[in-house]
Amino acid sequence: MGFERPEHAARAEEFLKRRIPSGREYSHTHTPPSLPPSLPVDHSGDPTRNMGFERPEHVARAEEFLKRRIPLGSTTKTSRIQEEGTGQGYSHPAMVRAISILVRRGDLMERDQGRVLKRVR
Repeated sequence: MGFERPEHAARAEEFLKRRIPSGREYSHTHTPPSLPPSLPVDHSGDPTRNMGFERPEHVARAEEFLKRRIPLGSTTKTSRIQEEGTGQGYSHPAMVRAISILVRRGDLMERDQGRVLKRVR
């Protein structure tokens, strides 16, 4: 009278023996892929702009672009102005940061849940 394995466990072992070629071990653990040894680099390849920190001079240039591009009292779509800025060499994160700074200062106003920008002053 000893301990006997249930019938379904024995079937499962037989199934695995048939499915896994001999010479290989079946492992129940999953090993995660290894991370690269270096720090993450953004898509432009500039290692000085890691982890969401933009260089202040890039943000200042993007602010000047936005002030030149959007005349007083006019409105424009946020996505369009971001596309134009990135097309002219400004990084997307710098554009987003510059917009948020100008909104906080009161130079720009966001409308329609941030989809539209209006130049106030």
